[in-house]
Amino acid sequence: MPYFTTLASGSDGNSTLISDGNRHFLLDAGISATMLAASLHSVGVSPEDLHAIFVTHAHTDHICGLRVFEKRHRIPVFAANGCAAALIATGSVPGDLIHCFKPGDLIELSGVKIQSFRTSHDSPDSTDYTFSFGGTKLGFATDLGYVSGDVRFAILGCHAVLLEANHDPDILMNGSYPYQTKLRILGDKGHLSNETCAEFAADCVREGTKHITLGHISEHNNSTALARCVVSSALPMGFPLEIAPHKAVGRTVNI
Repeated sequence: MPYFTTLASGSDGNSTLISDGNRHFLLDAGISATMLAASLHSVGVSPEDLHAIFVTHAHTDHICGLRVFEKRHRIPVFAANGCAAALIATGSVPGDLIHCFKPGDLIELSGVKIQSFRTSHDSPDSTDYTFSFGGTKLGFATDLGYVSGDVRFAILGCHAVLLEANHDPDILMNGSYPYQTKLRILGDKGHLSNETCAEFAADCVREGTKHITLGHISEHNNSTALARCVVSSALPMGFPLEIAPHKAVGRTVNI
Protein backbone atom coordinates (compact mmCIF):
# COMPACT_ATOMS: atom_id res chain seq x y z
CA MET A 1 0.00 0.00 0.00
CA PRO A 2 1.58 3.33 -1.05
CA TYR A 3 2.19 5.86 1.68
CA PHE A 4 4.26 8.85 2.61
CA THR A 5 5.64 10.11 5.90
CA THR A 6 7.10 13.55 6.44
CA LEU A 7 10.32 13.39 8.46
CA ALA A 8 10.53 17.19 8.78
CA SER A 9 8.67 20.02 7.09
CA GLY A 10 9.38 23.71 7.54
CA SER A 11 11.86 26.52 7.12
CA ASP A 12 14.52 24.66 9.13
CA GLY A 13 14.42 21.39 7.22
CA ASN A 14 12.41 19.20 4.85
CA SER A 15 12.41 15.51 4.05
CA THR A 16 9.71 12.97 3.18
CA LEU A 17 9.71 9.19 2.84
CA ILE A 18 7.60 7.81 -0.02
CA SER A 19 7.07 4.05 -0.13
CA ASP A 20 4.80 1.09 -0.75
CA GLY A 21 6.50 -1.06 1.89
CA ASN A 22 8.98 -2.53 -0.60
CA ARG A 23 10.18 0.37 -2.70
CA HIS A 24 11.42 3.36 -0.71
CA PHE A 25 12.26 6.86 -1.93
CA LEU A 26 13.38 9.97 -0.09
CA LEU A 27 12.27 13.43 -1.16
CA ASP A 28 14.92 15.93 -0.03
CA ALA A 29 17.43 15.63 2.81
CA GLY A 30 17.15 18.91 4.66
CA ILE A 31 17.93 17.62 8.16
CA SER A 32 21.20 16.24 9.53
CA ALA A 33 22.33 12.84 8.29
CA THR A 34 22.13 11.44 11.82
CA MET A 35 18.58 12.72 12.32
CA LEU A 36 17.60 11.53 8.87
CA ALA A 37 18.80 7.98 9.56
CA ALA A 38 17.11 7.96 12.98
CA SER A 39 13.84 9.20 11.51
CA LEU A 40 13.92 6.52 8.84
CA HIS A 41 14.63 3.80 11.40
CA SER A 42 11.71 5.06 13.50
CA VAL A 43 9.34 4.16 10.67
CA GLY A 44 11.01 0.82 9.92
CA VAL A 45 13.24 1.82 7.00
CA SER A 46 17.02 1.64 6.87
CA PRO A 47 18.97 4.15 4.77
CA GLU A 48 20.28 1.20 2.78
CA ASP A 49 16.68 0.33 1.85
CA LEU A 50 16.30 3.53 -0.14
CA HIS A 51 16.11 3.15 -3.90
CA ALA A 52 16.88 6.82 -4.54
CA ILE A 53 16.79 10.36 -3.19
CA PHE A 54 14.94 12.99 -5.23
CA VAL A 55 15.92 16.61 -4.63
CA THR A 56 13.51 19.48 -5.28
CA HIS A 57 16.06 22.31 -5.19
CA ALA A 58 19.38 23.28 -3.67
CA HIS A 59 18.31 25.50 -0.76
CA THR A 60 19.83 24.53 2.56
CA ASP A 61 16.56 23.49 4.18
CA HIS A 62 16.22 20.77 1.53
CA ILE A 63 19.80 19.49 1.24
CA CYS A 64 21.75 20.27 4.43
CA GLY A 65 22.09 16.59 5.41
CA LEU A 66 22.78 15.31 1.92
CA ARG A 67 26.60 15.47 1.83
CA VAL A 68 27.15 13.45 5.00
CA PHE A 69 24.25 11.10 4.28
CA GLU A 70 25.69 10.34 0.84
CA LYS A 71 29.17 9.83 2.26
CA ARG A 72 27.78 7.25 4.68
CA HIS A 73 25.24 5.46 2.50
CA ARG A 74 25.89 6.28 -1.21
CA ILE A 75 22.27 6.36 -2.39
CA PRO A 76 21.55 7.40 -6.02
CA VAL A 77 20.41 11.03 -6.17
CA PHE A 78 18.10 12.45 -8.84
CA ALA A 79 17.91 16.18 -9.51
CA ALA A 80 17.04 18.46 -12.40
CA ASN A 81 20.00 19.77 -14.38
CA GLY A 82 20.48 23.16 -12.71
CA CYS A 83 19.93 21.72 -9.25
CA ALA A 84 22.31 18.84 -9.96
CA ALA A 85 25.02 21.26 -11.05
CA ALA A 86 24.62 23.16 -7.77
CA LEU A 87 24.80 19.92 -5.75
CA ILE A 88 28.01 18.86 -7.48
CA ALA A 89 29.57 22.33 -7.21
CA THR A 90 28.98 22.46 -3.46
CA GLY A 91 30.18 18.88 -2.90
CA SER A 92 26.75 17.77 -1.67
CA VAL A 93 26.71 14.72 -3.96
CA PRO A 94 29.59 12.86 -5.64
CA GLY A 95 29.36 13.07 -9.41
CA ASP A 96 29.12 9.30 -9.79
CA LEU A 97 25.93 9.15 -7.71
CA ILE A 98 23.91 11.92 -9.32
CA HIS A 99 21.38 11.41 -12.10
CA CYS A 100 20.32 14.50 -14.03
CA PHE A 101 17.13 15.18 -15.97
CA LYS A 102 15.14 18.03 -17.45
CA PRO A 103 12.19 19.37 -15.45
CA GLY A 104 9.15 17.63 -16.89
CA ASP A 105 10.93 14.34 -17.54
CA LEU A 106 9.39 11.05 -16.42
CA ILE A 107 11.68 8.72 -14.48
CA GLU A 108 10.86 5.07 -13.86
CA LEU A 109 12.59 3.13 -11.07
CA SER A 110 11.68 -0.38 -9.95
CA GLY A 111 8.26 -0.06 -11.56
CA VAL A 112 7.47 3.30 -9.92
CA LYS A 113 6.83 6.25 -12.24
CA ILE A 114 8.19 9.53 -10.93
CA GLN A 115 6.96 12.55 -12.85
CA SER A 116 9.01 15.70 -12.41
CA PHE A 117 7.51 19.13 -12.96
CA ARG A 118 8.95 22.63 -12.86
CA THR A 119 8.09 24.92 -9.96
CA SER A 120 8.48 28.68 -9.58
CA HIS A 121 11.06 29.23 -6.85
CA ASP A 122 14.32 31.16 -6.61
CA SER A 123 16.65 28.21 -7.06
CA PRO A 124 18.02 26.71 -10.32
CA ASP A 125 15.62 24.21 -11.94
CA SER A 126 13.37 23.99 -8.88
CA THR A 127 11.31 20.84 -9.37
CA ASP A 128 8.64 18.84 -7.59
CA TYR A 129 7.36 15.32 -8.21
CA THR A 130 4.53 12.87 -8.30
CA PHE A 131 5.08 9.17 -7.53
CA SER A 132 2.81 6.61 -9.18
CA PHE A 133 2.66 3.10 -7.69
CA GLY A 134 0.47 1.29 -10.19
CA GLY A 135 -2.89 3.07 -10.01
CA THR A 136 -2.07 5.16 -6.93
CA LYS A 137 -0.50 8.59 -7.36
CA LEU A 138 1.08 10.69 -4.62
CA GLY A 139 1.91 14.35 -5.28
CA PHE A 140 4.23 16.87 -3.63
CA ALA A 141 4.07 20.62 -4.20
CA THR A 142 6.01 22.92 -1.89
CA ASP A 143 8.26 25.97 -2.36
CA LEU A 144 5.97 27.52 -4.94
CA GLY A 145 5.73 31.17 -5.79
CA TYR A 146 2.38 30.43 -7.36
CA VAL A 147 0.36 27.49 -8.69
CA SER A 148 1.48 27.31 -12.30
CA GLY A 149 -0.07 25.34 -15.13
CA ASP A 150 2.69 22.73 -14.76
CA VAL A 151 1.87 22.30 -11.07
CA ARG A 152 -1.87 22.01 -11.71
CA PHE A 153 -1.40 19.46 -14.48
CA ALA A 154 0.85 17.30 -12.31
CA ILE A 155 -1.00 17.48 -8.99
CA LEU A 156 -4.68 17.47 -9.97
CA GLY A 157 -5.86 13.87 -9.94
CA CYS A 158 -3.38 12.68 -7.29
CA HIS A 159 -4.90 10.45 -4.60
CA ALA A 160 -2.95 12.16 -1.80
CA VAL A 161 -0.90 15.35 -1.82
CA LEU A 162 1.47 17.35 0.34
CA LEU A 163 0.80 21.05 -0.28
CA GLU A 164 2.61 24.11 0.96
CA ALA A 165 0.73 26.48 3.29
CA ASN A 166 3.70 28.63 4.15
CA HIS A 167 2.47 31.96 5.46
CA ASP A 168 -0.29 34.35 6.33
CA PRO A 169 0.39 37.61 4.42
CA ASP A 170 -0.69 39.87 7.30
CA ILE A 171 1.51 38.10 9.84
CA LEU A 172 4.39 38.16 7.38
CA MET A 173 4.10 41.87 6.58
CA ASN A 174 3.74 42.82 10.25
CA GLY A 175 6.59 40.58 11.35
CA SER A 176 10.30 41.10 11.89
CA TYR A 177 11.65 39.83 8.57
CA PRO A 178 13.56 42.37 6.43
CA TYR A 179 11.33 44.04 3.88
CA GLN A 180 13.12 42.48 0.89
CA THR A 181 12.69 39.03 2.43
CA LYS A 182 8.98 39.68 2.84
CA LEU A 183 8.74 40.65 -0.82
CA ARG A 184 10.65 37.51 -1.81
CA ILE A 185 8.26 35.25 0.12
CA LEU A 186 5.21 37.00 -1.37
CA GLY A 187 6.62 37.01 -4.90
CA ASP A 188 6.18 34.64 -7.82
CA LYS A 189 9.36 32.78 -6.83
CA GLY A 190 8.61 32.58 -3.12
CA HIS A 191 6.08 30.54 -1.14
CA LEU A 192 2.34 29.85 -1.08
CA SER A 193 0.07 31.62 1.37
CA ASN A 194 -2.66 29.82 3.29
CA GLU A 195 -5.33 31.32 1.03
CA THR A 196 -3.65 30.26 -2.22
CA CYS A 197 -3.09 26.79 -0.80
CA ALA A 198 -6.77 26.61 0.17
CA GLU A 199 -7.90 27.49 -3.34
CA PHE A 200 -5.64 24.85 -4.87
CA ALA A 201 -6.58 22.26 -2.24
CA ALA A 202 -10.25 22.73 -3.13
CA ASP A 203 -9.40 22.15 -6.80
CA CYS A 204 -7.52 18.99 -5.87
CA VAL A 205 -10.52 17.61 -3.96
CA ARG A 206 -12.83 18.35 -6.89
CA GLU A 207 -10.45 16.33 -9.07
CA GLY A 208 -10.49 13.31 -6.76
CA THR A 209 -7.80 13.84 -4.10
CA LYS A 210 -8.70 11.87 -0.97
CA HIS A 211 -6.12 13.17 1.49
CA ILE A 212 -4.19 16.42 1.92
CA THR A 213 -1.23 17.16 4.18
CA LEU A 214 -0.14 20.75 4.75
CA GLY A 215 3.61 21.31 4.93
CA HIS A 216 6.38 23.91 4.90
CA ILE A 217 4.38 26.00 7.37
CA SER A 218 6.44 28.94 8.60
CA GLU A 219 7.09 29.04 12.33
CA HIS A 220 7.36 32.84 12.23
CA ASN A 221 4.80 33.91 9.63
CA ASN A 222 2.02 31.40 10.21
CA SER A 223 0.64 28.92 12.70
CA THR A 224 -0.50 25.35 12.23
CA ALA A 225 -3.92 26.24 13.68
CA LEU A 226 -4.36 29.13 11.25
CA ALA A 227 -3.21 27.09 8.24
CA ARG A 228 -5.62 24.30 9.16
CA CYS A 229 -8.49 26.74 9.67
CA VAL A 230 -8.02 28.56 6.36
CA VAL A 231 -7.53 25.43 4.24
CA SER A 232 -10.20 23.31 5.91
CA SER A 233 -12.76 26.08 5.35
CA ALA A 234 -12.35 25.52 1.60
CA LEU A 235 -12.81 21.74 1.82
CA PRO A 236 -15.83 19.50 2.41
CA MET A 237 -16.70 19.08 6.08
CA GLY A 238 -14.76 16.22 7.62
CA PHE A 239 -12.21 16.01 4.80
CA PRO A 240 -8.98 14.38 6.10
CA LEU A 241 -6.43 17.16 6.51
CA GLU A 242 -3.09 16.53 8.21
CA ILE A 243 -0.39 18.95 9.34
CA ALA A 244 3.24 17.98 8.80
CA PRO A 245 5.27 18.71 11.98
CA HIS A 246 8.19 21.10 11.66
CA LYS A 247 10.89 19.04 13.37
CA ALA A 248 9.43 15.59 13.96
CA VAL A 249 8.19 12.58 12.04
CA GLY A 250 4.62 13.10 10.89
CA ARG A 251 1.69 10.75 10.74
CA THR A 252 1.95 8.20 7.91
CA VAL A 253 -0.56 8.80 5.12
CA ASN A 254 -1.71 5.46 3.68
CA ILE A 255 -3.66 5.30 0.44
